[in-house]
Amino acid sequence: MNVAEHYMASDVEWDPTGRYVVTSVSWWSHKVDNAYWMWTFQGRLLQKNTKDRFCQLLWRPRPPTLLSQDQLK
Repeated sequence: MNVAEHYMASDVEWDPTGRYVVTSVSWWSHKVDNAYWMWTFQGRLLQKNTKDRFCQLLWRPRPPTLLSQDQLK
């Protein structure tokens, strides 16, 4: 397990699989330093993205598979 800090973070969003988490500084709470950081569930930082007037990050739902049950095996 890891401990890390995202200074001024205003939001935390887990992805639907539970493998990734995003911390963000939204424009609604702070007018400067808007960004989101992506982490693994273990606490390892994957990437930092700075976006002017960043408001919200929403995970897209995973589409249903196009493979049949036999093809999945």
